[in-house]
Amino acid sequence: MGLLSSAGEPARHLVEGGSHAQLLLDRYLVYARSPRLLAIPFDARGGRVAGSGRLWRIDPDTEPPRFERLLDDVVARQGRMFPGGNLVAIDSIEENANVFVYDLAADTAQQMTSSLRDDSFAVPSPAGDVIFYASTNARSVFRHELTRRDAEVIWTPPEALSLNSVSADGRFLAYSGSAGGREGRDIGVLDLEAGAPGRIIIATPAMERDPAFSPRELILAYESNLGARGEIVLQRFDPDADAPSNESPLQVSRGGGTKPFWSSDGRTLYFASGDRLMAASISTTPDLAATRPAEVLSLGPDVLEPHGIGIVEVFGQDRDGRFLAIAFPPVTSVTQLEAIFHWQP
Repeated sequence: MGLLSSAGEPARHLVEGGSHAQLLLDRYLVYARSPRLLAIPFDARGGRVAGSGRLWRIDPDTEPPRFERLLDDVVARQGRMFPGGNLVAIDSIEENANVFVYDLAADTAQQMTSSLRDDSFAVPSPAGDVIFYASTNARSVFRHELTRRDAEVIWTPPEALSLNSVSADGRFLAYSGSAGGREGRDIGVLDLEAGAPGRIIIATPAMERDPAFSPRELILAYESNLGARGEIVLQRFDPDADAPSNESPLQVSRGGGTKPFWSSDGRTLYFASGDRLMAASISTTPDLAATRPAEVLSLGPDVLEPHGIGIVEVFGQDRDGRFLAIAFPPVTSVTQLEAIFHWQP
């Protein structure tokens, strides 16, 4: 979900997923993400999410789950795990949005950018030595080696997009965006060996987003709302074809799903479904198959609010199997509503 300027400026990404956004009390962005109605602090003047998102680690093996807040000095919007489960790429949402790489073991953060000033969508490479990120305002995609100070521009796409995942062989960068002025979002790939331009590989009348490459094979998990609601589906990706090699995607979720991510061995696919984190075991031979999803974590208000959390988005696991998430505080309750009848402008 994004913000489109009436002055003709590039669209600005706000949050992944969601629909029917409304501004409440000039301070909150309220939107639907089935089956929930969500609200997040919003800076209407600056046109960006203003919530104090923080990085959290959740231990699923304790009862109730143990929540640990990390990296207090960086206000975060989203995160992505590096292979190995020890580094996290973080997009900040402070006045000047930038990219950080956080070392879980050392509890230190390296600021990778200093003048990005807008959305970033940082995505690590499978080798763990490079991150890719996008600048919405500059309409550029960057490649940034962790050991170097400066990044290189590898593509200037014609439209704003969000980066999501790099294939296990390090060759393809998956992204979601609107192709050719379409209202919905489609899925494309950028060939990092052949260079720009990127190409759309999944385009349907539905909205497809959040493509996640398996860490083992050329298989994509993503969200599609081709049915009545968004569901998580799988498709093989053939690098020599203009579209995925299997015509019909395999549906993994059964009751709605968003934000898919893989276990490090590629055998388990996680996704959010309402207030629950779900998991399905995935097999790829001879055909793609998935077990019935099972609940891994319950993340309802009774679990989150004692920790001062209103919204949580789980995005990966560390090397010990604990989950990493970006969480926002609860929105202050609205206690009074005034209605004015027969008002004339």
